[in-house]
Amino acid sequence: MRSPHHTDKVDVGSTSQVLYSLEGFYRASTEVTRQDFKQFAQPALARNTAIHSVNWIRRVPAAQKAAYERRIRAEDFPAFQIYFSLTSLVRNF
Repeated sequence: MRSPHHTDKVDVGSTSQVLYSLEGFYRASTEVTRQDFKQFAQPALARNTAIHSVNWIRRVPAAQKAAYERRIRAEDFPAFQIYFSLTSLVRNF
């Protein structure tokens, strides 16, 4: 039995267009909240089953990390934690 997300052919142009539209959304906005992102991305994902998910990730300065984690945990995400990646450390070095 096939997954409901399975497709025999992937329309690369359509898939790319979803990502380019997200880029344009960010470029045209001064700030993108989690809710803004969700409202913009959900219809595009519903039309393109080749993309399983896209994620909103806010850049949080180290000095604001603890306060931001507390705020998000209070918003019904009790296990929320920011992890630093080696890639981000190398890129900012």
